[in-house]
Amino acid sequence: MGRLRPEAELLLTCAGRAKPAPAVVASRDIDWSYASRLARRHSLMTALHRYLAEGGAKGVPEHVQEHFRVHCERNALRNRFLARELGKILAAFREHGILAVPLRGLVLGPVIYGDLEVRELADLDVLVHRRNMPDAMKVLRSLHYSPTF
Repeated sequence: MGRLRPEAELLLTCAGRAKPAPAVVASRDIDWSYASRLARRHSLMTALHRYLAEGGAKGVPEHVQEHFRVHCERNALRNRFLARELGKILAAFREHGILAVPLRGLVLGPVIYGDLEVRELADLDVLVHRRNMPDAMKVLRSLHYSPTF
């Protein structure tokens, strides 16, 4: 296996939540445009921003820091919205006697990163017993959701 590009090395370090590696962060060999695309592809933009901010972000151009900061703010807003929506969904399920368990993304963010706002989410995942599926689908549709599974 060949040597990793510094951008990939930075993302792996960031994803592992290791202490910032100043030699990697300060490296002039980092292609920030590529690092940004790679982070976006792997849903690590917010984690990368936080990682760089914790390490002082020395060597990171100001426009790159701003790009990550804006993405982080948008992600935080989205996650707070999704958390409120999940609360509405779970409350509606309870009202209809449907047992449901939230899974994955929104639940794991605080566990993995210690913060609801770091993990990048695309959807909400809720586990419902098979026998409750018809009622759960009705509830979701009444809330203007299109359930998929």
